[in-house]
Amino acid sequence: MRRKRESWFLEPDEMVRTPRVPADLEYHRVYADEKRKIVRGIVAIILLFAGLVLFAQVCLAVASAIDTQLLGRTGFTPLMHAAGALSLALLIPYSMLLQRWLYGVPARSLHSVAGRFRFGVFGRALIVFGPLLLIVMSVGFLLTPGDTVPWSTADLVAFFIIGMTLTPLAAAGEE
Repeated sequence: MRRKRESWFLEPDEMVRTPRVPADLEYHRVYADEKRKIVRGIVAIILLFAGLVLFAQVCLAVASAIDTQLLGRTGFTPLMHAAGALSLALLIPYSMLLQRWLYGVPARSLHSVAGRFRFGVFGRALIVFGPLLLIVMSVGFLLTPGDTVPWSTADLVAFFIIGMTLTPLAAAGEE
């Protein structure tokens, strides 16, 4: 009799070593070399910071130009929100590129210690922290005094979609 496959939620996390990561080496020691190369770390930090500033300026300038010239809008719009989140999300592939170029480590090792997306960990975290986040946001909204901003229904839907799609990527890009 065939055994039913386990759900992705209950799937145990397997450690998968990437080819360039030695089996006897701890994950946090991968970047440490026999010869300490402090210049390489300083260059990585400078390039990462430069990318952060450059991506933010370019994304916000494009969003501002589209908002003012094409849509005739000013202020904090859904497009400006998307530009801010996208500029942070762009740090993910940029960091992977820097890691590959400066350290020679595969890009997927930056993503996860397992070298792949772990759906089980994601599902468990979502079930635990999702409701807590909704409660905190709801209570914060109800208890925060202040003026409301008149947004259209389309703007609110756009903010919701951007928040659900780009904000997790922006948070990952920050990390």
